[in-house]
Amino acid sequence: MPIILKWNLAKQCSKFKTRNLFKAIKSRSMPGLKPNTSSKYKKQHANDIIISQFMEEVNMTASLLLTKIFGFYFFIMAFVIFVRPIELQEVYKDVMQHRGTMFIFSALGLLLGLFLVLIHNIWTFDARLAITIISWWILIKSILGLFFPKSLMQIGRTVSTRNSILFSIGAIQLFLGLFLLYSAYWI
Repeated sequence: MPIILKWNLAKQCSKFKTRNLFKAIKSRSMPGLKPNTSSKYKKQHANDIIISQFMEEVNMTASLLLTKIFGFYFFIMAFVIFVRPIELQEVYKDVMQHRGTMFIFSALGLLLGLFLVLIHNIWTFDARLAITIISWWILIKSILGLFFPKSLMQIGRTVSTRNSILFSIGAIQLFLGLFLLYSAYWI
């Protein structure tokens, strides 16, 4: 990455952090810096640190936004399953009868899954792991829908005819929605 681009990204970070980093570099108290390094190396090292902090803040913002979106989505969809199960089963049956609709939903799911996996592929043991697993689940389910539509349609028909499976999916979605909303707002 060119130094000019790094410097422009560094300007986007807060001035307070930048001042503190340069003070640390001048006093040589920063880990990884040798006492006899040139000023060019010091500036480059400071820019790398600033950029890594900036990118860390961007990743945390994206994670928080996705946590809120998925939390509200799962919470609302769980209530739809519990309040209107018959209508949901009819819609599910209609979608599973038409291969064209299944193909379009799988293609759109593939696009969404690729976007989410490429944007948010963070494997840490917290709410971000749930977002990553959901993203991979969307991607894998969409690929299976494109390559094996009959099998996925058969599974969909089974889910749409059995209330126990539908309500267990609703319970999982409710738990997952509450977990993500708790993680987004209270942690």
